[in-house]
Order: sequence, then structure tokens, then C-alpha cells
Amino acid sequence: MRLVADIGGTNARLALAQDGCLLPGTSQSFRNTEHRGFADLAAHYLSGTGAAAPDSMVIAVAGPVGAGRARLTNHDWSFDAADLSRRFGGAGVTLLNDLTALGHALPALPADGFGPVTPGAGRAASDGQALVAGIGTGFNVCSVMLAGGAARCMRAEFGHVSLPGSVGRELRARIGAATDAFATVEECFSGAGVSAIFAAMTGRSGGTPETLLSAKGPDAVEFADFYARLVGHLARDLLMAFMPEAGLYFAGSVARAVLSGPSAARFAEVYSAPTGVPLPDMAGVRLILDDRAALRGCAALP
Repeated sequence: MRLVADIGGTNARLALAQDGCLLPGTSQSFRNTEHRGFADLAAHYLSGTGAAAPDSMVIAVAGPVGAGRARLTNHDWSFDAADLSRRFGGAGVTLLNDLTALGHALPALPADGFGPVTPGAGRAASDGQALVAGIGTGFNVCSVMLAGGAARCMRAEFGHVSLPGSVGRELRARIGAATDAFATVEECFSGAGVSAIFAAMTGRSGGTPETLLSAKGPDAVEFADFYARLVGHLARDLLMAFMPEAGLYFAGSVARAVLSGPSAARFAEVYSAPTGVPLPDMAGVRLILDDRAALRGCAALP
């Protein structure tokens, strides 16, 4: 049996898996701040389920991963595969970035695990190159090569790349010198970025990023439309950089808030505008709707 975990900057999801699939009824969510670290959370979860000690653990982490170690970017948790193996009876421990887990999940997600954002995005992932982009507490991407129902995933830390010029120009035209606070992609395209841009535009603060993007007042609608345009500019750069012929897939709470409502039309206007470079047909943009997608990817990992 395998323990699988999706550890974000704010929340953690854990489940049990067998033979590459999640076991029904085992998925649970937790607030990171309610536990001292992942080892304590995993022990708490296993004790509550009454499950036997797992043979393996696959942990998706919202932060850089390398050489058997990982650390959350937006919360003070670190992970050491060797220490976790000793703590849990010699279980094999694999650490991977959370976007890598979403990449592995693409072939395993059910049809209702996706929602179309642009025309031509209704079909499921097929063979070819795809890209997953996550906008939540932080930001990152994973380039995925799909072939024969399997996924090969490349690592990245794209959130720390400098902000694209097209996004910076839109921001500067709207909020002027306040644009200087958004030097990287993650500083703009993250939960904290949503709140900071809203405050710069309106002079007000308060509310979660998801609330700010889905509120109905005139200021809120104007802000959501503007932010959707920013995401559209970013997506056009991602299109050029990664050539996702098998589809561009957005995930995360912020992505879901901005791309599942009326402001998605503003995103599509920017994203679908003609490019200066001829491109082959791309499969369009889809939204990952399955909250357990990263867990499915951890379960599917060979």
C-alpha cells in the first residue's frame, strides 16, 4: 500500500493508493498550521485511518525538490526522504514537485476532472507535449510528454522567472510605479499577488484571492477582468516557450476562480489573439477541476 500526499503552501491532502489508483474514501484534507510538520501529519492520518504501515510514500511538495530533500516555498516545512523512511518503518519515499504530480495525473484523470476554457479544449489529453500551470498560493509549471497513456514530466521553478514584459506593460498602464513590486511571475501570479494587485487598483484590502476574483461588485468585476487579461498574456508566453500541442492545463484555486467565471472570456480574448510567429494547432486551454489530481499523479507514479 502507498501513502500519497499533496502538500501545498496552505493545505495538505493525504490518501492511500494501491496498484496505481486511489483507494475510495481515504482522501482527507488538513490545514498545515495545525501540524508541526509532515511526519506528524502523516502519523496522525495513518492513526486515524487505522491503516497498516505503508510500503511506499509519494509526496508532492509545493516547492523545489532535489537529492531526496524538499522544502515548501510558502510554509516552514522541510522534507527528508531518508528521515521519513526511518520514521515509517523503512517505507520507500519519493519526493516530487506538486506540478510534476499533476503532470503524471493527466492520463489518469476522468473526463469530468477537466473543464474547457477556450474553444478546441474539449478533448482529453492525447499523445504529445502538454503543459500544466498551477496558480494558487504560489506558481509553477510542468512540461509533460504524453505517450501511450504514460507521462514523462520535466522539473521547473518558473514562478521565480522575471515577469514577462507584456504583463509588466499592462500592470504599469494600470497601477504605475506600484508595478515594481511584481518582479517575478510568482509575485504577480499567486494568491498574494492577486491581493496586492487588487489593493493597488482599488486602495482596499481584505478577502481571500478567490473571493476577490469571484465577487459581483463593479470594482470586483473590473479587477477580475483585468487579472484574467494578465493570465492571458502569461499563457501566450507559455505557449511560445513550451509549445503544448496536447493542451495547456491550469490548476490551483486562483486559476479556478479566474478561469471558471465570466472573466474567462477576457482571458480567451488575449490568449487567442494572432501571434507574430506561425504556430501549429494547439489543443486549447483546460482547467483541472479534480481536487485530488495531484494525489492521482502520486498514485500513478511507477
